[in-house]
Amino acid sequence: MSFAINPHNSWLALEERAAAEDNPRKKALVTAVRDHMEHEIKGELDPLMDTLTTHPIYHFWVRRAIVASATSL
Repeated sequence: MSFAINPHNSWLALEERAAAEDNPRKKALVTAVRDHMEHEIKGELDPLMDTLTTHPIYHFWVRRAIVASATSL
């Protein structure tokens, strides 16, 4: 199967954005999102879980309204 967009390169734009960011807080946030995307796409569960908070809350949205939420794993 051929992809028009290579999913393994999808976090590269965030990597460039983080490198150009001067604000330390914004840089940390962009880097965290980039890391999360990279590990999710690569199927690396342990480093992926390290990008989450200690007690993540998951929300599932349908038709712009929250229908369910789950507490941490």
